[in-house]
Amino acid sequence: MRRRGDRGQATLELVAMVPFVLFVTATLLQLAAVVWAITDTTEAARQGARASSMGHDGCSAAESALSGSLDAVSCSAGGGSLGMEVRAPIIVPGFEDVVIRREANLPDVSNR
Repeated sequence: MRRRGDRGQATLELVAMVPFVLFVTATLLQLAAVVWAITDTTEAARQGARASSMGHDGCSAAESALSGSLDAVSCSAGGGSLGMEVRAPIIVPGFEDVVIRREANLPDVSNR
C-alpha cells in the first residue's frame, strides 16, 4: 500500500534522469567519433608515408585514404615522413572542434 505522498515519485525521478541520460549518450557518441577519426587519420598517415617513401605524392595518397567525412586541415610530406592534421566530425552541437595530428615515418626507398 502506498503512502499518500508517494504519488508521482517514479515519474518525477524519470523526468529528472532523462537529461542526464541524454547528455551521457551524446558525450559517448562524440567520443566515439573522435576515436574513429584518430584511427582513420593514423592509417591515412601511414599510407601517405608509404607513398612518400617510394617517391610519390604522400599528401594526396593520405588524403585519398581518409574516409569521406574527414578532411585534412594540413599535410606535409617528404622523404618517407608525413604529418597531417584532420578535424574530427562534430556530431553534437556545442562541442568544440578537435584537431587530430598524426605523423608517420618510413625509410626512404625512392633512391634505391
